[in-house]
Amino acid sequence: MAADQPVVDEVLLTTVNLQSFDRERRRLEAAITSAGRNPAPQLHLSFRQVDQTSTLMVALLLALTRTAKRSSVTLEFVDVPAAVRAIIDFTGVDELLSCEVT
Repeated sequence: MAADQPVVDEVLLTTVNLQSFDRERRRLEAAITSAGRNPAPQLHLSFRQVDQTSTLMVALLLALTRTAKRSSVTLEFVDVPAAVRAIIDFTGVDELLSCEVT
């Protein structure tokens, strides 16, 4: 990797439920905080393991985007399945908190 290319970490999201929500939120917020230490703080959140959506997913996305904003980390949502994309589009999370969805 060339020295002028930014370091971009990737973290996998999983389907969340009431039992796993806090654990996932803490794990992902730690990844965001870690990414904030990079010279060009950016983090890819991969949805390739997410197989369903819920209001908990929306709550998780809001919590993560808030943490990223506080840490000055640019989030990019990658490998977003159609169901999650529909939730993101419906809620406007990407527009409200400056996240990219690819």
